[in-house]
Amino acid sequence: MTSTPIDIAVHILRSLEVYELSITPLLYKRIVHKKKSSREITSQEILNEIVNGIIIDKVKLCRDNVMGKLIGFYKGLWLAKASRKGTIFNYSAKDSREYCQDDFTKHFIAKFVNHYPRKPIIMFDALLWELHHDKEKKKALTQLLLSINTIRQYLTDLNIAVLSPSHEVIALFKSFRNAIALYNQLPHDLIRNHKVVILDPYAHEKLTESDIMSGEVFIIGLLVDDMFPRPFATYAMNILRGLDVERKSILYKDSVIGVPKEINKIVEIVLSVRFNGKSLNDAIRDAMGIDNKIYRIVYEALKICKTREELNKIVKKLMEELHLDEKYYKKVLARIRNSSCRGA
Repeated sequence: MTSTPIDIAVHILRSLEVYELSITPLLYKRIVHKKKSSREITSQEILNEIVNGIIIDKVKLCRDNVMGKLIGFYKGLWLAKASRKGTIFNYSAKDSREYCQDDFTKHFIAKFVNHYPRKPIIMFDALLWELHHDKEKKKALTQLLLSINTIRQYLTDLNIAVLSPSHEVIALFKSFRNAIALYNQLPHDLIRNHKVVILDPYAHEKLTESDIMSGEVFIIGLLVDDMFPRPFATYAMNILRGLDVERKSILYKDSVIGVPKEINKIVEIVLSVRFNGKSLNDAIRDAMGIDNKIYRIVYEALKICKTREELNKIVKKLMEELHLDEKYYKKVLARIRNSSCRGA
């Protein structure tokens, strides 16, 4: 099982004889606000936000006596929310703007960086950035930002790298705190010493769950082809980089039809297989949008295209498989009719 950032962080805290952590109201409010969820936030989610906050200098760790009430526990570490009443805690996590009597953040970071394996690395390659239309550039930046947020749910900024960042990408990174590595040239030592997987929707080789679990560097082209199809862009990028690495495509049951093409959704698929234990097909299905699901159902139905009664059963079965709400049933049938299926 891959060690997560919070597992390593808790191990380091315990090695420093820190067994409890009180979270100040300001930091706790920021964490809860960021999650924007009606359900109760878990200990793992709180710790994940704290660890990521430490990495980008938004959170600090302090030795001080703070009153607090217990709110969680994770692998030997008690979590509390600071309050006027409750138990006294000797260690706290604070917003970086708050006063800290005895700050041991740098000591923690030094140990964390030394122990953290930085695997897998998600590497976004912007080599062919100028092929984009301006509208596509905006979409690519949005998808990159969403990808970073997704990665931070599982890993840290230490697992993110961008190759050949354009001035738009650099400007984006200057707009928020981060610890993302930017490379103007391909880091050959990093590539040479790790198992590399290049993700390409047009590749002939199929990505497997084994590839995801064993991969150490995943290279994703920072490419959006909404306005102009570019089926050979990732291949060209591979050639220009001089990489002798197999490209892999993400397929749902042996077909790319319906598989999300957004960069952030590709990232979510890979990480949910690796860290949530999902099958690749389940991860793809969960990442699909409504249009992806309808597109896939129509594709499957047209392969069969039998009588109306048989087709209805097939469509309903496919909708159930892809967790598509029944309210889209008529829309699916309309798409099939427009594709000249006699059974519909």
